[in-house]
Amino acid sequence: MTIAPATATVRLIVSMLFGWATLGWAATAVAASSPLHDATPHARSAASVAGRTGATPWSWPLVPVPRIVHPFAKPPTPYAAGHRGVDLAGSAGQEVHAVDDGIVTHVGVLAGRGTVTIQHATGLRSTYEPLTTAVRRGQVVARGQPMGTLDTDLGHCLPSVCLHVGALRQGTSGKWDYVDPVFLLVPVDIILLPTG
Repeated sequence: MTIAPATATVRLIVSMLFGWATLGWAATAVAASSPLHDATPHARSAASVAGRTGATPWSWPLVPVPRIVHPFAKPPTPYAAGHRGVDLAGSAGQEVHAVDDGIVTHVGVLAGRGTVTIQHATGLRSTYEPLTTAVRRGQVVARGQPMGTLDTDLGHCLPSVCLHVGALRQGTSGKWDYVDPVFLLVPVDIILLPTG
């Protein structure tokens, strides 16, 4: 069967788009062109995503939609410096919600900060810190369910308070890798353009 070049191109573009979605939208080229990854990371807010439509894989862990204080910066190697998540502006004592349905796989204190990890049916994991936890390991949580409250942290958000949210997906090698949570939290409009 012969496929017209224009039809083949459209099929290829659709396949690539769905492939990116399956991989957690982790392509660096897409991240670099995102309107949330501009030269003024400290000026982002809910207004940054105004007018965007579509469903999102995850819901925001803070309500209302918070300002992104520090963006994701994937390290070049697993042990190099980087920022393996995003920091969301919040206030001490604010409720922290699960971004999606899942099972709590970790609750503990790391480096003096309360941490929670949730395994989702999508194969992704979400991580949260610092918080005073109200969940236990093995507990099933629903999207939007409170898991605890935001703590103050003597970290890089001072003098403000922020929630660090991370997203991980398991690669074909079996190793877990951090991806940018913004692509799971912000609606993305997919527009197919005609070829030729």
